[in-house]
Amino acid sequence: MKSKTLCLIILTCFVMVGFSSQAAFAKKNACGKEMTAAEMSERALDIQEIQNVMSYHALYGSPGGNHDTELALIWAQKAKDITFAGNGYIYKGDIAVHQNTYGYGTGTKNNSETQTASQMIQQAAPGNTSFRTLNTPIIVVAGDGQTAKAFWYTIGWSADIRDGKGSSSWSMEKYGIDFLKEDGAWKIWHFHVYNDWDVPMGKDLAEYAIEQSKDNKKPAGGMLQAKKGYEKYFTAKTFNEPYSVTRPPNPLNPRPPVAYCTFTDTFSYADE
Repeated sequence: MKSKTLCLIILTCFVMVGFSSQAAFAKKNACGKEMTAAEMSERALDIQEIQNVMSYHALYGSPGGNHDTELALIWAQKAKDITFAGNGYIYKGDIAVHQNTYGYGTGTKNNSETQTASQMIQQAAPGNTSFRTLNTPIIVVAGDGQTAKAFWYTIGWSADIRDGKGSSSWSMEKYGIDFLKEDGAWKIWHFHVYNDWDVPMGKDLAEYAIEQSKDNKKPAGGMLQAKKGYEKYFTAKTFNEPYSVTRPPNPLNPRPPVAYCTFTDTFSYADE
């Protein structure tokens, strides 16, 4: 009798532990639906895959990499409203627009125009190097699992030797990016770079900012001119105010992503 009672107690404990474990791991997604363990695992995988996409961006987007390969590998191929934006401009169109403009990509995929200085750096000429690291990630996958939003702070550097003269700088930027799932894989949809500051290596940032303000120099990340023939895809718009001696910092520009059910429930990094 005692053994039966002990077995019953043990069985009851196992059942209670099972129920408590389910309760502990029960979680609702942003659409209000309770997620199964498999769905939570898939969500964790989504976040890691999005991080991998951006790591590919960091590698292919550096000198010696290849923007055109990157655009084919990790950018949306079917969307008509892909965007790339900086502090004072935005390019919007399908993938071909970004392959052939200076908004993102080499800008020389289907033409033989003279390359700009930034494009020359992309070709990894001797003495040219730059890189952007990925820090402070905030990655939010939509409740329906079809889109995602993410934020990174990026610390970077660059060095360029041209005509026997060299220049190197540090840069601080923020990325606000919308992703969509295309044929089961996460792709970049709206990519926005918010430049906070650039400073020549060896310069004191505060002193350099004071010098720039006296000379009325244009802040980093300003408006670019639209490439000829692509004016309809280009918009000049001020999105971000970089570090300045006349303004307090604003770490919440852009807004960090928050939980959302579908993309219609949230903002777009293409617009801010």
